[in-house]
Amino acid sequence: MTGVEFRGKQSSIFRLRFFDKFALIHMIFYRIIVVLGIITGVSIFAYALFGVKELLLISEYLIMCIWILFTPQLYEIVQVLNLKITNAHISKYMNNSFLISNNLKKKYLFLRTINVLSVIIWIILLIIYFKMLIL
Repeated sequence: MTGVEFRGKQSSIFRLRFFDKFALIHMIFYRIIVVLGIITGVSIFAYALFGVKELLLISEYLIMCIWILFTPQLYEIVQVLNLKITNAHISKYMNNSFLISNNLKKKYLFLRTINVLSVIIWIILLIIYFKMLIL
């Protein structure tokens, strides 16, 4: 049989809790972001149509919520890009002695920290956005 999914039906994302917690977080946040994105789009469109200032304020706060919910997505994207760039040499499952023996530990030191750096920069930009929103 081809096309059989042994992990359960694809529409049930909670099947992921048994074997991949990060994928579960990714899928839950992704689905929430899609709904919030639609609501934000409708809010911006309604503001453009009717000119009600409260709709603009609501859409700005919705954008901030989407920004927060996108943080795990960003972390996973950077992690996958790092795995692709290094041919999986910076995987958290990679044996440390392999990295040391092949002189890869120093070579990929920056790429190992870029996940955290990208999230820190992302949060700093969120704080700047929030400060501009309040002013």
